[in-house]
Amino acid sequence: MPDIASKSYDTNIKLGIDNVKHALSLISNPQDQSYYIHIAGTNGKGSVSRFLELFYLKFTKLKVGRYTSPHLKSVCERFRVDGEMVSEEIFQSNWHSLFEDENSSLVESKLVNELTDFEKLTITAFDLFREIQTDLVLLEVGLGGRLDATNVISAAKTLATCITSIGYDHMDRLGNTLEKIRTEKEGIKKISVAHFELSEEEKNPAINPNSPFGDNMNLAVKIFEQITGIKIEDKHRYEFFADFKKAYRGRLEFDQEQNIIFDSAHNSNANIVLNKFIREVEENNNFKRKIYLLAYLNDKNYKDCLEELLKYNFQVGIDQVIFTEVESERKQGADLLKTYLLSRFNLSTNNSSIQAIKKPETAFKAVKDLQSSEDLIIVAGSVYLVGDLITS
Repeated sequence: MPDIASKSYDTNIKLGIDNVKHALSLISNPQDQSYYIHIAGTNGKGSVSRFLELFYLKFTKLKVGRYTSPHLKSVCERFRVDGEMVSEEIFQSNWHSLFEDENSSLVESKLVNELTDFEKLTITAFDLFREIQTDLVLLEVGLGGRLDATNVISAAKTLATCITSIGYDHMDRLGNTLEKIRTEKEGIKKISVAHFELSEEEKNPAINPNSPFGDNMNLAVKIFEQITGIKIEDKHRYEFFADFKKAYRGRLEFDQEQNIIFDSAHNSNANIVLNKFIREVEENNNFKRKIYLLAYLNDKNYKDCLEELLKYNFQVGIDQVIFTEVESERKQGADLLKTYLLSRFNLSTNNSSIQAIKKPETAFKAVKDLQSSEDLIIVAGSVYLVGDLITS
């Protein structure tokens, strides 16, 4: 049975839907129980699905499921019904009955041995939502779209598809141009099913101009209004933003008591948004110095991430950067990151403003020891790091 706090589920993603389709057919196709809104994109999937969840819970009587990835602390965060996380007991029970019980058709057929952990989680999601009898599931793509494990739902059961954004990420799997990446993400589109994206004209409206999630709310509003015919009044938007921030952890989250920003930005586009957010927080609170605690996985373009994160932000000779390593076989070496950044800013190898401390807990303590009341800490670069250090 899986470790409930493990984050290893996304390390062995294998693109392709044949095994998932076969597995679902052996358990009577639970994915045919609910209707779906299918959400793909480089960044913003989680916030769009969260806003949609809030809209449906406020304005309809539907039982709403939500399947997301990755998670911060518990794998159960990936499965929500009516806004509440599925209990560990329910998750473990379903996982056992599907993948460990000797009477399970997946075990008997030995197909269980062919499935990746992410595929198993996706199958578990469909099975959980069938058991709980959800009416609608907000279904996030794990990687890409066309060959993602979630892309097994039928057009007849899909109310809408959407793409939140297109950017450079997972290029080893999706292609090294935006056109190739878009093709993979557009693979969730279905004939006769409404598809949604924000046009340039629809971005950055006057309402809520200071929210980094404004475009994602606008996309969610567009989808919800066209599907249901229910109008989201401007007065409700501020309520939804407040509710959204309470439950959306580790994304542009500013802990005002500790003066820490937590964000799991791990590609260049997300770091552009984080960069802007840091500057806004810094200006509004009169911080004098920033202390960065960063970690990356080795399949991420850390150079582009650092370039966008530190642009306009990093003050050589004032600010501090400490690199650390997450507990993953895909971790990027802290010493390599330190060496790169020292070279990037033409600093000597013994410059103490950029350090490498391999253990995250030790690194976090070092950051806290450095911090004064006028310092802002930024913990970023990996959902693994944020999940380990963010307060509950």
